Amino acid sequence: MDWLIGKARGKPGGAAIASNGNSGSNSTAGPDESRLYTQTEYASKQISLSADLDSLLDQPLLLQQNEWIATHVTALYENVGTLFEAVFDFCTCDRFTGPGGVNFGVTEEKAKKARANARNQIDSALAQCQELLGQFPTRYGQAFLHDLHSASGCVLRHLLHILAHIYSAHYDAVLRLELVPHLNTVTRHCLLFNAKFRIVEDRELDHLADLQAALIGGASAAAGGRSL
Repeated sequence: MDWLIGKARGKPGGAAIASNGNSGSNSTAGPDESRLYTQTEYASKQISLSADLDSLLDQPLLLQQNEWIATHVTALYENVGTLFEAVFDFCTCDRFTGPGGVNFGVTEEKAKKARANARNQIDSALAQCQELLGQFPTRYGQAFLHDLHSASGCVLRHLLHILAHIYSAHYDAVLRLELVPHLNTVTRHCLLFNAKFRIVEDRELDHLADLQAALIGGASAAAGGRSL
């Protein structure tokens, strides 16, 4: 559980991030491309946890929902940031895109003017997440933001976009670094958490529909047929 809630900072598994002279891990998934990460052989690779991830998302009786949501959003920010650090040197992408070429960043014209490549845009997204998380209370009894749901939604949306970019543009690097179980577990955590608390609207996850089916459908069935 400690790893799940973001207490294990640093590169997962101590993986090196050096590109070994190859920064070609930069291909954006096309709409008709076979997505390797949705195949059962790869989607089934996840970190073994002390309990089923679905049950780990159940809110403790003595904890307020705001506190539980803030705990998970903060943990997901930590873990997604760590995963992006691992592929940072590989990300020489001009555009911040996801599966099928969906664009998560600014328009191409604005990107050229601001010299905003994918790496800069992701750094900017993570900085915005950090700023929002910095407004969460850190002491018992402090009040939460009135718009906690909106702030959490903004953070989670950015994190899902970053995960989508890693899958679509840098999955070969993830394979070489042996980070597939970490990536799948963090993504499944993100998707299950969102499904449970409805932080981000379903329509905003259309670009991840096949991945969501692979990570949640297959994993839930293997875990005893539990479904959302």
